[in-house]
Amino acid sequence: MLLGDDALVTETVSTFFGSLQSKLIGFVLGNLLAALVFAFISQAVASAVAGKAEEKRGPLSLGDRLGKLNPGSLLTLLLSLSIDLAGDSSFVLPGVGELEDVAWAPVSALLLRTIYNSNAVAGLDFIKEALPFTDVVPVATLAWASKNLFPESPVSKALGLAPEEKK
Repeated sequence: MLLGDDALVTETVSTFFGSLQSKLIGFVLGNLLAALVFAFISQAVASAVAGKAEEKRGPLSLGDRLGKLNPGSLLTLLLSLSIDLAGDSSFVLPGVGELEDVAWAPVSALLLRTIYNSNAVAGLDFIKEALPFTDVVPVATLAWASKNLFPESPVSKALGLAPEEKK
């Protein structure tokens, strides 16, 4: 190879890994921001809707909810984050990513249907994966937060994630 070719390869590799690093940082920050916004909105909605229930038993703080998580729910969180990360991996290879989304959409939806037993969550994830530029929405992680941190919220009930009411 010529000296110029080595410089071109080095620059290309450096650019690729720099882009990959920024996308990974964006993924992590995006998921954290989405979870924080979701937690804030869910807490506000739950507080407004559950006023009567809080009078009877007192409010349950987010810290209390986090403290009551079992190892199985933490494993489900890890799985949900992995599903979101796999869906976001289409950003790594421009052009190829949208083709990957077409293949990943049904797989991801099936996984979420199995994990959360919710057609609504599976449908939302399928649509998110199938549409362009929507991969940044962490549907799996938000479903986990809704089910485990805000199970009595209207969002959880609408998505079919709320605990079954005893008759």
